[in-house]
Amino acid sequence: MHIRLVAPGLFWPTSPLSTTSIPGLDSVELPSLAWLLARSHETGQTEADAARAFSRALALDAGAAALRAAGEPGSPCPRPGENWLCADPVNLSFAGEHLVLNPAQALKITQEEAQDLERLMRATLAGHGEFHMASPERGYLRLTTASRIRFAPLIDAAGRPLSYFLPEGEDEREWLRIAGEVEIALHESALNARREESGLPAINRLWFWGQGATPEPAAAPRPLVVADSLSGHGAAKLAGSFALPLARLGEALNSGADELVILIEELEQPVLYSDCEAWLAALLSLEARLFAPLRDVLRRRGVRLEISAPLRAGGPELAIASRRFAFWRRPAPLSRQLIRT
Repeated sequence: MHIRLVAPGLFWPTSPLSTTSIPGLDSVELPSLAWLLARSHETGQTEADAARAFSRALALDAGAAALRAAGEPGSPCPRPGENWLCADPVNLSFAGEHLVLNPAQALKITQEEAQDLERLMRATLAGHGEFHMASPERGYLRLTTASRIRFAPLIDAAGRPLSYFLPEGEDEREWLRIAGEVEIALHESALNARREESGLPAINRLWFWGQGATPEPAAAPRPLVVADSLSGHGAAKLAGSFALPLARLGEALNSGADELVILIEELEQPVLYSDCEAWLAALLSLEARLFAPLRDVLRRRGVRLEISAPLRAGGPELAIASRRFAFWRRPAPLSRQLIRT
């Protein structure tokens, strides 16, 4: 069996934005992860973007919007050749001198408000594509024509000054104009008038990100996928496969599949926001649910394991492949294995 694990945020990067030491890291009990890393060696650099790294592990080339949209229950699945954007409702507000982005999770948007937002944005964006809300927190724009621009992922921009994450590319002016049209429509909307009366923050911007064309389904063989996220399940669908939740990893490891692709996303945000405590908590949770089963299967069977740890902000991009026969190696301290320059 060939197992590919894509785990953005597995390694803590050293950079001006993140600390070079994690208090208590060497005293944390992560024996299975330490065992796996001790028997691994670096083979190169992986994708910087987690969505791209995961889609290419499935022999796809898709943006984050197509992956997430394909995983949405009850929503239209992106078709090959279509260009999609995530278009998530956010709030922009001043924090000191900076305009800061607050994601939808902090806005308490109701289902009725999401329906109102969908009707408003369908009319506003009709000349650029087809807009729909899959949930109160997640919107999509199926573009009429492909965009020649780079958008910052929402996870990067949330809680940070907007000026650092403006779109860049040939169509930059066009998309700044579109963003302006969206802001005017939202500012004048009855939706935000009602929210203001209720003391709730305004929905005053859509955050566009995750652009990319939807690829053709991958050629066989199609790996089995293990993932808990919409993106993981969507990638499996686009690849012509299917996904199991992480809770059923044991079933996947004993399925007889030749290839298995695993996506783990809960480590990424703590690293991007330099939240050491949340990162350690996520590692401890994954020790029993992920790393221990992988260690057991490597001990018992002829399994090849590759670990990709993409990270966009302030750190290395790593690919690590397991070496089955390096069983003599003793694990180094976790501070040496998990903190990378």
